Amino acid sequence: MENVILATTHWAHESDPEALAREQELKVSFWKHMVSHGSRIFRHDGTRNSAEEIIRSLLSKTPVVIQIVDELAEKGKTFEETDAG
Repeated sequence: MENVILATTHWAHESDPEALAREQELKVSFWKHMVSHGSRIFRHDGTRNSAEEIIRSLLSKTPVVIQIVDELAEKGKTFEETDAG
């Protein structure tokens, strides 16, 4: 989950009480499990700088290689030869 970014939008008015309440609701209910396992929350305000900040945070992470992709693409196995097959 540490490679997951949860981005909220519509932050033109950061002090909007409804937006802050909704963000808090997402953090403590819908996204609680993900955040407790390393997901990060970003506010995207519609600017290029905001988008680049999110992208930079992802680029700083170590890439995750999915086993079946490694077996098929890197090791040249057929699907039947993979552990999944």
